[in-house]
Amino acid sequence: MKKLKEFAMKIISSITVFGLILSIIGVKPISAAEIQEFDGDYFYLVQEGNKVTMTDKESGETVFIEIEDINNAILTLEDGTITEYQREAPILKPTTRMGVPIPDYIDPSKFSYTYFQTTYTDTKTQGDIESIALGLLSFMPYFGGIFGIIGIIETARNLGAKTIWIKTKEYYAQGYMYYKYHSYFYTNSKYKNHFKDTINYVKMW
Repeated sequence: MKKLKEFAMKIISSITVFGLILSIIGVKPISAAEIQEFDGDYFYLVQEGNKVTMTDKESGETVFIEIEDINNAILTLEDGTITEYQREAPILKPTTRMGVPIPDYIDPSKFSYTYFQTTYTDTKTQGDIESIALGLLSFMPYFGGIFGIIGIIETARNLGAKTIWIKTKEYYAQGYMYYKYHSYFYTNSKYKNHFKDTINYVKMW
């Protein structure tokens, strides 16, 4: 784990030096502040923009994720194997492509929402690094960002759960432009042993 951190810090240092060089020649550098880190009990993630490096601490496996948009991503394993992730279909329509940034001046929690439906899903908390990564992508953005989701998976593993069951109540507002996802997480297939719930908002267009 120490080697992983040292490697990440070397990357950050290199980016900082490179940024200084770019500033001298008039090119806007990449800010080291854009790099985010998640250091959990089982996984270590480093995110810079739309690129995520994810390592399983137990197996030592690493996957490189490039998130193209909310429906598409590219996963690259250490051996060079590439998997193109594409969401089969949005959980909610009417748009075929969904998810755009919510303007800072808008608080989506203030809207009046109408109940739409309840969905039930589940995901494994253990497995090879590729399957865990694909599970993370399938849950974005309904259950939050990638760090929030991996945190929930880690919590479930600490509780001894090999699978998480999720019940999500879905709502819409503003002519289907905004959706609210209220998700409840359980360690039991009968949707008992509730250990977490989240509320997330998605702007469709």
